[in-house]
Amino acid sequence: MVQYNGQELEIQRFYFTGTTTLAEGQILAYQELTTGTTKGLGVDVEVLSSDNITVPAGIVPLNMDGVIGPGYIDLIVPRRGDIIKVLCDGTTDVVALSSLLTPDATLAGLAVDGSVTDADAMVFRSLTAFTTNATLTLLDCYCIN
Repeated sequence: MVQYNGQELEIQRFYFTGTTTLAEGQILAYQELTTGTTKGLGVDVEVLSSDNITVPAGIVPLNMDGVIGPGYIDLIVPRRGDIIKVLCDGTTDVVALSSLLTPDATLAGLAVDGSVTDADAMVFRSLTAFTTNATLTLLDCYCIN
């Protein structure tokens, strides 16, 4: 557990199989089993893709910002009610406490989703209104599932 804004967030250790530089608020997913090699059972993570979008593992915390893979990393594993900084799509306006946000495979962050279903493994609402700026932006988001 780690303290953030007066709340305790769950932190878990994973093996990041990618070779990219991680950014605070980036969403990583469990490694899709048909690609790559595995370092552990159920602990390998990679950047979001269309193959792993349904199995998000966690969110990169500030202390892992700038880490370059591969290697072991810590991720925030969001629980209902957690407020976490998450990268959000900058190509769509976000309405505070109204827009539903889910992981987007091409963004490695959250995007407005007008058709959230029970199959969505990670759903958030932004606590801040946001106007389109065409870049990923860190927003405080409230986990609702």
